[in-house]
Amino acid sequence: MHLHVAKELSGASDARGVLSLAINHSHCIASYDVDKVTKGWETFQRDPRILNRRRRLYWNYLWTHGSHVALPRNALAEANDALLWYITDNLISASRSVVPFSIVECEDLSQVLKELAHPCYDSSSAKTVFVSWFLREVCSFRDSEQYGTYTLKKSDALGKSKSSPPTIHRPPPFLLPLLDLIIRFFFFGIPLICLSHVRHSSEYRGRLANVECTTKLGKLHCTPSP
Repeated sequence: MHLHVAKELSGASDARGVLSLAINHSHCIASYDVDKVTKGWETFQRDPRILNRRRRLYWNYLWTHGSHVALPRNALAEANDALLWYITDNLISASRSVVPFSIVECEDLSQVLKELAHPCYDSSSAKTVFVSWFLREVCSFRDSEQYGTYTLKKSDALGKSKSSPPTIHRPPPFLLPLLDLIIRFFFFGIPLICLSHVRHSSEYRGRLANVECTTKLGKLHCTPSP
């Protein structure tokens, strides 16, 4: 274990700054509180969320300081185990999968991890950086999904509730012209302008946007003419 001093406070009596990171290499955990990684290990080991956050801090440190310490021996096995689950979820859940890597990306990552298992990479800083980056992403995903908190049944129920569209309450049709007149006359149409900006800013522009557009164009192209 060692202490990484990231920032010192001028005039502070304590030599460690508020951003000093305590790192426990034996258990692959890190914390900004030294006691959290030296005392009471059994206590937070039973809480998967706390343990996952400690490990995310550790892998983030190793990712940015790949030449300071060799990669832990069990790191590659953990990375392969997480990647195998991502591949499984992609195959089972298909488009409903929420894992951070697509099936193609998982295959590429699998090839890299398989190559890094070769003995010639045992002392490679690049290996430490790559595996640490991947495990940091694994911990981030697990934290967002509240890994270890719910059973599979409860987790599926929560996932379905999140994916279901919210209920929209619309005013009766005969009130719409009156509301439109009030908005345009009394409020100078400002709410309509704000609504237009909100819709534009919330439009999805991620990596699947082009795929969705291409799919729609393909369907239009394949539709037989009457």
